[in-house]
Amino acid sequence: LKVADQVRLRRGWVGQVFHWGLDAKNRGMAILVGKSLSFVASNVVADSAGRYVMVSGRLQGERVVLVNVYAPNWDDAGFMWRMLGLIPDLETGGLILGGDFNTVLDPALDRSKSRTGRRPAAASVLRGF
Repeated sequence: LKVADQVRLRRGWVGQVFHWGLDAKNRGMAILVGKSLSFVASNVVADSAGRYVMVSGRLQGERVVLVNVYAPNWDDAGFMWRMLGLIPDLETGGLILGGDFNTVLDPALDRSKSRTGRRPAAASVLRGF
């Protein structure tokens, strides 16, 4: 992120910013941690294309992995498999996973008019995770 973009993210409540990406108008991920929270990062994994950022560490003394995702806007199960497989320290603590997955877990529930009855492949990967 450009310096101006980093400044915009640093609001009064923000204590730490973990980011990766190109610029504010073209992909890029950020995880913001509030000043009032005790967070000590131990590992950061980021996609060179700006599709995800993952931070493992201790949040309020508990081990946790924070993940923010911006998935491709087409049904890309391979991306989901690769991204989920890279989550660090998953077996040692909690996981907070969020972002824009660009998929629906259940087309019947998530769309007003489902185009097809089939579940997207990327959604199947997420559900199996």
